[in-house]
Amino acid sequence: MRHNIVLVALAAVSTLTGCSMFQRGPRFQPVSEADFGRLSPAQMGPVDSARGELFSAHDAVARAKLRLQEVQQEPARARADETAARAELQRAGAELDAAASSADPGAKARAKELDAAARLRAQAARAHTGFAQRQVDARQAEVDMGEARVEVAEAELERAKLTALRQARIAAATKYDAAPFDAHVAQAEKGFQDARARAAEAARRSDQSRFAWSTLTQQYQARVQGESPPAGTGAGQALPVAPPPPPPALPPASPPAGASASGTGQ
Repeated sequence: MRHNIVLVALAAVSTLTGCSMFQRGPRFQPVSEADFGRLSPAQMGPVDSARGELFSAHDAVARAKLRLQEVQQEPARARADETAARAELQRAGAELDAAASSADPGAKARAKELDAAARLRAQAARAHTGFAQRQVDARQAEVDMGEARVEVAEAELERAKLTALRQARIAAATKYDAAPFDAHVAQAEKGFQDARARAAEAARRSDQSRFAWSTLTQQYQARVQGESPPAGTGAGQALPVAPPPPPPALPPASPPAGASASGTGQ
């Protein structure tokens, strides 16, 4: 009985292994340095072109990383904005409490307006925090997309080496099957397309959150600028409120240079 169980288990393992090998197909192996060295400088055309694409992809990643660094301090500035907005809200609350016991209708009106403006500023500050983080996420997604493009360029470079060997009619080219090279490029291209979709979604969310922050900031500034100058002194006096700076303009996202036609044209 035990012998039969062992035989069944071995047969199952053999079947699974065979299926796995069938699904994977030939394993990708790059052109060896010895075979690649058979090419003369005049026969390096496909390789030189692929190397140019790879250089451009690396350059695009470097620029994407610089854009990421430029926005990484924005969340800290947004948190400081929120802290200032909370302090303003507390002062407005104190003014509202003081005006509640006042017989002056004007003081009550000013306190209510100050409180409404402070609440609007707090909303804008929270929107600033949301935008800051989503802007960082979008810039990181650009870096990820660029690095995925580098992987495509690296795979295309390996395929270009085989292409150069074949075009030069070097006998060593017959040792290599083109299918694994094509599959390697296709897999890298799939990763790039996925990364591009994630970057597009991250950029969309960043734009939406930036619009929300900009709208609330403009509403707050309009409300503050429409207020009458504070009058009187003492506990009922409305404190001046400095509007926060307008949202910064986002630098345009530079697409990875040298992207394939099946990509973004980046």
